[in-house]
Amino acid sequence: MIIDVHSHLASEELLDFLVAHPEYGNQLERRGNGFYAEGYGPLDPPVWDLGLRLASLKKRKIDLQVVGPLNTLAHWPGGAPDVAYGRLINKHTAKMVAQGEGRLKGLAVIAFGSPESAADELKRAIGEYGFVGAHIGISAGARPLDDPIYEPVWSVCEELRLFVYMHPANEVYYDRFRDFTLNTVILWPTETCVAVSRLICAGVLERHPKLNLVLSHGGGTLPYLAVRLDRAWEAPKYEYNPALHKYIAKKPSSYLKQICVDTCVFGADQVDFLLKTFGPDRVLFGSDYPFEIGDAEGKKALPIIRKLPKKTQAKIMAGNAERLLPKVRVP
Repeated sequence: MIIDVHSHLASEELLDFLVAHPEYGNQLERRGNGFYAEGYGPLDPPVWDLGLRLASLKKRKIDLQVVGPLNTLAHWPGGAPDVAYGRLINKHTAKMVAQGEGRLKGLAVIAFGSPESAADELKRAIGEYGFVGAHIGISAGARPLDDPIYEPVWSVCEELRLFVYMHPANEVYYDRFRDFTLNTVILWPTETCVAVSRLICAGVLERHPKLNLVLSHGGGTLPYLAVRLDRAWEAPKYEYNPALHKYIAKKPSSYLKQICVDTCVFGADQVDFLLKTFGPDRVLFGSDYPFEIGDAEGKKALPIIRKLPKKTQAKIMAGNAERLLPKVRVP
């Protein structure tokens, strides 16, 4: 069995809506039968074409794919979905999941732009559509995710044991990252590190030890920099920062034991490092389908995973996801 926990979709109808409403941070154009995103290029057709997606899943024997929206729908510089926009996104995700022949499980967008209603809206979306969790970005637009106003959201995620999948999207646009695709390959993994470091240091993981937080792209740069956070936490005198000790009672890297990551890292050494850092129970197969700078067809990760011990293979391919996803059913 194979479960892919990292993929994106958006209905053609929703994409046409975004073309007409650039105020939501998506600079999209209709070009013939497809879509063009400023700063990215042509959108990969399986984003909206379920026929292409399902054919690929069947061909590759992917039993289940966890689907979230395009990452730029979760937030954008200065903004995040309010209740109305969040409901629109979730409705379209649910519609596509319903047409997925049982091979798709959906993630809800959280209405972080309506903080007083965000927790209740998440509950509503889970109940109405049967989503298995939530797809979040690395901020709430104008606020960091560790803002105390979102404490009820984390409580709901923990209470319902939701699968909370974090994927970066631009919090700020920097001109120097626009060249050479550095925005996607360098800035996004770093943004994930910043967001999760804040969640750790602000005590969110301390207060919610059963939160099922899963990070895209192998956790970005966090696995490599967590010990640097520890070094700051340990500073005894001149560089001692009381803020680092206000909310947490143990070194920051300790909280990695509560986090899971996907395999979208492209190399055997990188997968090995993730297994050593997080342990075989916290690494899950994720492809970033259908994007080319991801591992859309699993051609990078799957050969690496299949060389691992059988027990580890089984955990990464499906076992860990089955444990974390509520009421997983495969066709």
